[in-house]
Amino acid sequence: MQRLELSCQPPQALHLTLTNDPMFLDLAGGDLRLHFGSPCIDAGTNLSAIITTDFAGAPRPLDGDGNGVAAFDIGAYEFNLLSTVGIDWLASYGLNPHDPMVFASDPDTDGFTSLQEWVADTNPTNANSLFKIVTISNGPPVEVSFFSSSNRVYTLVSSTNLSSNWELVEGQANMPGTGALMMLQDTNALANEFYRVGVFVP
Repeated sequence: MQRLELSCQPPQALHLTLTNDPMFLDLAGGDLRLHFGSPCIDAGTNLSAIITTDFAGAPRPLDGDGNGVAAFDIGAYEFNLLSTVGIDWLASYGLNPHDPMVFASDPDTDGFTSLQEWVADTNPTNANSLFKIVTISNGPPVEVSFFSSSNRVYTLVSSTNLSSNWELVEGQANMPGTGALMMLQDTNALANEFYRVGVFVP
């Protein structure tokens, strides 16, 4: 767990403590722009009365989490979701990049938003193209199979109770996708255990 403290001086004093990794693009290299998935995105205080641009001159606030509502990010730079996903990606599926609800919509009515489909690297206009677990073996080891993208990484988590904390399965974090059917496994599975597969944009 990474601890970060941010502070600034008047006109408005602010002291904020984060206990999660803010996910800067390159902290060591001094690039403090936010990576997709950062907990700082759309989590800041509304300072519209005194701030209209970020440190680089980009407008703020922007809708960084794709829910259709523009909100300030924590930090000096505003995360631009549209630039990250890309207008070309939206246009390739006939989606309107100027629609404020484009990322929150579900064009193929498969239960996943356009943003979730981008994260999974699936087709947002094809109900048969979605991320899902295909099989789970009884084990041991327990093997969890799914169709992967070579542009994404995957992490297997488990829990003995759906309402309890999910924990990483040892050795099964940030596994590069193969672009085909992929399998993650739990060699230390308990008798009764639940599994989830997380999809991440590298």
